[in-house]
Formats: sequence, C-alpha cells, structure tokens
Amino acid sequence: MYTTNASRGLPRHRSRHLTERYTRWAMRGVIAVLVIALLWLVLAFHLNGQWM
Repeated sequence: MYTTNASRGLPRHRSRHLTERYTRWAMRGVIAVLVIALLWLVLAFHLNGQWM
C-alpha cells in the first residue's frame, strides 16, 4: 500500500468513490467465494455419502 495518491493531492471525493467501488467488488468476491465453498462442501458430502 503506497501513499502516492495522498502525496499527489488528488481530490478526496474521487478517492472515496474508488474505495467504495473497490469495497463493492470485494464484497462480491467474498460472497462468490462463500457460495463456491458451500457448493463444494455440499458436493463433497454428497459424493462421500454415495461412496460410503
């Protein structure tokens, strides 16, 4: 994490908009990872139940 943006003196509302966009994409990524993990666990348990 570099502080080049702060040293350059960019307007604060632009940086806040960028951070909001990044947080939105981060939330989407976290939700996607959780959904994939749940599906993987369900499939693993289902296959184990069939094989055992």
